[in-house]
Amino acid sequence: TAMKALIGSVEMYETVIAYYQEYDSQKETNRPQITSMKEAVMKQCRIDFELKSFDAFNTAIMSAADDADEDDTGSRLSATIQAATKLVGEIEPVKNLFPPNWNIDTHWAVCVSNVCSNDIIQKI
Repeated sequence: TAMKALIGSVEMYETVIAYYQEYDSQKETNRPQITSMKEAVMKQCRIDFELKSFDAFNTAIMSAADDADEDDTGSRLSATIQAATKLVGEIEPVKNLFPPNWNIDTHWAVCVSNVCSNDIIQKI
């Protein structure tokens, strides 16, 4: 897929940077530093994950809220937990596209927990 090709390219780019820096460190001249593509890709992934988790959470919470009694705090908190559970499961198809050392599931979990804890704080 296109995502796997992109990730493979980023990994190859990172490897080439390491080889170049090793080669360049043997010289006395000052050369410009090469920017890490992985950091840029990870930053964009975090932004995309945050937006995706917010949108998916709102959709799930609205659906669960339709089934819950608006005056019942327990039902509203239950809806939040159901939405969080749904979001946590959505990382499974995506995380296998990334190398394990990118910790994509951790980044996704942080975004989900941020959205859910904000929702819980608003309900309290």
